[in-house]
Amino acid sequence: MTAKKIDALGEHLEVEIGQLKSKISDLQTQVSDLKKDVAAIHDKFNSKFSILEKMLKKVLEEQTKILPSEVSEGDDNHEDRKNPKTIRQMGDQLVETRKGEEKIPLLEPISREELGRGYEERHEEDQVPPFPSETSVSIIEEELGKPVDEIFDRFDYEPIAAASLGQVHRASLKGQEVVIKVQRPGLKDLFDIDLKNLRVIAEYLQKIDPKSDGAKRDWVAIYDECATVLYQEIDYTKEAANAELFSSNFKDMDYIKVPNVVWEYTTPQVLTMEYVPGIKINRIKQLDQLGVDRQRLGRYAVESYLEQILSHGFFHADPHPGNIAVDDVNGGRLIFYDFGMMGSISPNIREGLLEAFYGVYEKNPDRVKFPHP
Repeated sequence: MTAKKIDALGEHLEVEIGQLKSKISDLQTQVSDLKKDVAAIHDKFNSKFSILEKMLKKVLEEQTKILPSEVSEGDDNHEDRKNPKTIRQMGDQLVETRKGEEKIPLLEPISREELGRGYEERHEEDQVPPFPSETSVSIIEEELGKPVDEIFDRFDYEPIAAASLGQVHRASLKGQEVVIKVQRPGLKDLFDIDLKNLRVIAEYLQKIDPKSDGAKRDWVAIYDECATVLYQEIDYTKEAANAELFSSNFKDMDYIKVPNVVWEYTTPQVLTMEYVPGIKINRIKQLDQLGVDRQRLGRYAVESYLEQILSHGFFHADPHPGNIAVDDVNGGRLIFYDFGMMGSISPNIREGLLEAFYGVYEKNPDRVKFPHP
C-alpha cells in the first residue's frame, strides 16, 4: 500500500472517529437529560407520597383503632380465614370508628326524585361538555338499527351526564326506566393516532433509558398495558360483561347493587342498563337526609373491596365518588357504576395478599411475604 493511500485511509478514519465521538457526545447529553428528568420525577413523587403519607396517618389516627391481636401464636389453621365470612368479619374491625361520636341531628328524609338528581349530578366534578344530542341519536340508531322512537317508549334528548368517553341519556324501554351510554364519535380513530405516536416514544425510551438507578422499566410493556385498557374501555360489550361478572360475584350480598345490562340494546358503542338512582357516596348531608347509617356504609365499602381483591380476584379499578352511590334499599346499599376499567388478580397473588393481610393483623412479619406472579 502506497503512502498516499495510507494517508487517505488515515484521513478517512479520523473523519469516522470524529463522527463517532460526536454521536457519543450527543448520546451522553441525552442520557444526562434523561437522568435529570428521572430525578425530577422521583423528587416530585417523593414529595407527593410524603404528603399523602402524612394525610393518611392523620386520618387513621382520627378514624380507626389499632386492631387487637386475637389470634394466638403458632396458629397455623389458615383455611377458615380464607372464607368470605371471615374476611367480612375482619372488615368490620377495619372500619370501627371512635366511640362517643356526637350524634347527627335528624334531617328531613330525602325523596326518590332527589335520589335521581344525585344520580344525574354524580359526574359534575369532572363534567365535560356533551356532544350534540343529534349525534348521540344518530349513533344509537346506527348501532341498534332502528329509530329511537321505535325502540324506546320515551327518550330524553338532554344527556344527564357527560364524560371524556361518552354521555348518558335516560329513557323508558318496555315500561322500564333505563340509561343509555353513548360513546363519543371518532374515539377509536383518535386512539389509533395517539397510541401509534406513543408507541414510537415508548420504543425510543426503551432504547435510551440507561436504567442506572436499578429499576427494570419496560416502556413498551407499559405502553401495551395502557393501550389494552384504553381499547377495552371503548368496547361497551366488554364493560357490560364486566358488570355482569361483578354482579354475579355479589349476588348473595344485598348491600351491593349493580344495574342490570339490557343486552338486546347493547353494542360496542351503545350500552343500555337499568336506571338505578343514588346519592354520591361523598355527599354527607344528603346521605344523612336519606337516613342511612354512614358507619355501616363504610363497613360495606371495606368488605366489598376485601371480597373483590381477596375472594374474587376481580375488582372495580375506578372507584371514585362518581362511580359509587348509595340508596335506601335494605337500609342503605352501595351502587356501583361504570365497569370499563376493572382489574384482575391471579390466585397465587391473592394468596400472597391474604397472607400479608393476616400477617399485619397478627403483627407477624414472617407472614408478610409475596409470591412471584
